[in-house]
Amino acid sequence: MATEVITEPQKPFVHLADFDGPLDLLLHLIRKDEVEIYDIPIEKITKQYVAILEANQKYQLEIAGEYFVMASTLMRIKSQMLLPAPPVMVDDEAEFEDPREELVDQLLEYQRYQAAAKHLEAKAAARQ
Repeated sequence: MATEVITEPQKPFVHLADFDGPLDLLLHLIRKDEVEIYDIPIEKITKQYVAILEANQKYQLEIAGEYFVMASTLMRIKSQMLLPAPPVMVDDEAEFEDPREELVDQLLEYQRYQAAAKHLEAKAAARQ
């Protein structure tokens, strides 16, 4: 896989193959496995994600920290899911909070931005 580094003032951006960032890579893995975004199999996706990072490290000494932050987030979620659930009292109305919820929200927002970008690209192409 080829990598391309595009630098902006004070913030390097790493483009891995066809991925524009860690959420793009994660979304690709979810779509590839035809998984429901609300029920991400964290263990499987984390293994695939880390494997892609390891494969890309062979071509580049350092991959942007954003990708490793996402990998650590996936591992944190996985470890939270492995912990036993706290005992629930009958009177307690506290709901079990899915550790994947924040990640799912980020992915859904990223999908909305992708759709908006494609829509704007189509409009720009139509005007030309």
